[in-house]
Amino acid sequence: ASALAAIPTPLQDAACKGEAEKPEPTIVTPQTETADASAAIAAAAAAVLAAEEAEAAAAAAVAEAAAAVKAERPTTVISKEETEDGSISLGQTVTWSGTQGIVRYIGGLKFSAGEWVGLELTEA
Repeated sequence: ASALAAIPTPLQDAACKGEAEKPEPTIVTPQTETADASAAIAAAAAAVLAAEEAEAAAAAAVAEAAAAVKAERPTTVISKEETEDGSISLGQTVTWSGTQGIVRYIGGLKFSAGEWVGLELTEA
């Protein structure tokens, strides 16, 4: 009768004794540090670019909204040359409540009935 015996290899023997092979240590060189820093800078630059693009999109949306509001308002207000009774004319200097002003508008208003006179005050 013959007997078979298993003979462990040095690696198997070390594993059995709890001395498993340790991985190679990572060697950090100036090149790997530079590569890591370059990657971090690239990521930061990408984040800044994304933020700038978002800001530009927001600015475009605000400009579009402002244009829409402006389009709803009349751009020119037509003034009459003088009041219905002829007592006040456009461009005339007048005094109202003790303050001088120049007549810049004569006409109606959306929020009130009647004829109104708009003044540019020349005194504070």
